[in-house]
Amino acid sequence: MELPPPASLVPVVLATVLFLATILRRRWNPKRKYNLPPGPRPWPVIGNLNLIGALPHRSVHELSKRYGPLMSLRFGSVPVLIGSSVDAARFILKTHDLAFSDRPRTASGRHTGYNYSDVLWAPYGPYWRQARRLWKAEIMSARQLRSHEHVRDEEVRAMLRDIYGHGGGRAVALLDCLLMANLKAISRMVLGSKKYVVHGGGGTGSTAAATTPEEFKWMIDEFIYLSGALSMGDMIPWLRWLDPQIRRIKRLGKMFDRFLEQVLDEHNERRRREGEEFAAMDMVDLLLELADDPSLEVPIGRDGVKGFTLRRPPAHCCQCARSPEPRAPARCFQRARSSEPCARPLAAAARLLAPNASARRLPPQSMSWSTASGVWCGEVVRGQRSKASGVWMCVAQLAACHYRIPGDLIVGGTDTSSVTIEWAMSELLRNPAALTKATEELDRVIGCERLVTEGDLQSLPYLEAIVKETMRLHPVSPLLDVSMDGYDVPTGTLVFVNVWAIGRDPAVWGHAAEEFRPERFVGSSLDVKGQDFELLPFGSGRRICPGIGLGLKMKLSMEEKFGLSVQRMVSLEAVAEPRLPAHVYGGP
Repeated sequence: MELPPPASLVPVVLATVLFLATILRRRWNPKRKYNLPPGPRPWPVIGNLNLIGALPHRSVHELSKRYGPLMSLRFGSVPVLIGSSVDAARFILKTHDLAFSDRPRTASGRHTGYNYSDVLWAPYGPYWRQARRLWKAEIMSARQLRSHEHVRDEEVRAMLRDIYGHGGGRAVALLDCLLMANLKAISRMVLGSKKYVVHGGGGTGSTAAATTPEEFKWMIDEFIYLSGALSMGDMIPWLRWLDPQIRRIKRLGKMFDRFLEQVLDEHNERRRREGEEFAAMDMVDLLLELADDPSLEVPIGRDGVKGFTLRRPPAHCCQCARSPEPRAPARCFQRARSSEPCARPLAAAARLLAPNASARRLPPQSMSWSTASGVWCGEVVRGQRSKASGVWMCVAQLAACHYRIPGDLIVGGTDTSSVTIEWAMSELLRNPAALTKATEELDRVIGCERLVTEGDLQSLPYLEAIVKETMRLHPVSPLLDVSMDGYDVPTGTLVFVNVWAIGRDPAVWGHAAEEFRPERFVGSSLDVKGQDFELLPFGSGRRICPGIGLGLKMKLSMEEKFGLSVQRMVSLEAVAEPRLPAHVYGGP
């Protein structure tokens, strides 16, 4: 009998070895049996992804009706916990806020966020705490917001002049007008100029060619899309190499880096030119000053300034159950150098499934994830602890020092506020009675000879109620081993609070939960600042949206389009009819 050639036996041998290795691994490392919350039985490889439709927040809402307000799913190989009630939200965002305060990693955060340099995805630790502190005390302080009030006012007036100029009964694409006005205002506040939106970058820096307005707006749209797109690599890690989004993400990261290098070069040139007479005029100036501050616990650096300028801090919708943080004596890290590999913190092993895919005009696609870098920054280690201290150090905290500071000053202020305003206008046009009440309040408080200013908002309770009701029905961002009500939440589980479902829960809002009724908030103490878990448009707890201060200042098709922000499927177009005298709009 002729024996088969040795080469043909290789696949059989490899398959046998892999099979035996799997059996031995399971025997030597048995998995802990968790008592998970109820949920549908997952399929091999894909988990429960077959049950998730084009609007995931609606899909999980329907599933929660069957399995309860606390539900366990699997997205590919990733364990997921969905909370769809006020009690579940309070448990996740308040009772066990610290346990759920970590963040996993994405390819978008790595390649467009300067190695996870944003307050949204930074790991919990001293670096993240410093970033939040700087954001609240410096970047988004009440003083800073007041200093830029005239910028927001000027851009709103300019938008109204443009809408007034359309006239002639022509329909206006409201979202486009809102996005452009917001982008101009944010660009002036952050970059010091709207030339990047209107005229494009000048290309004066040695590292950058000119960025046209069309490129800049495309970059913002692409960024919003890729930051929220579903990823095959997130859900099924061993198929990450097939993920088609990596090339797009890397290309976008290079374009933004070219653009931001130009912006920083221009700002640094002005600092050198003005010398001691230099005064910060925008948020990039402020960030550059902070980067030079030797008293910071964790240095920011140039990449930190760029990450803070670009990245987006949306509402609190997804968190990750933290691992216990391994510790070791400080002396173990004294020999660390920037080129030496070191074990990643366990918390960095979690995977992100962003339950969003933005994109006006674009269908949901996929993007990829990546784990945190295993490289230690020796300079940071030496700067953080004395060699003689001998104190025990947290690996996750040391790793956090390697990441750069977070933000999304540009993108975060552009998309979500515009979408909220469009939803509000859509609801008012569908509900003429509410529109009439809002108009009567404006006439009574403001009159017909001027426009509303930010200082007027506290005197307009019905307008405030309209904003809260819009955020209830249309939230822009819908979606440690811990035990909850006898159920286990394993480390690394992705935890989502379905804010959309809570906002439409009849147990909270009554039988008319699906209806637009601003009156429900008139005289109500419910607020949107994260303390009332019935209404969480900005999230709550440690990971509440840091831009909340700015966000609070600024028969139609009502189908949704799921994304980084849940937008209307069909953009609102309406005919603008002037209600005030022409001179109020700046007209002839």
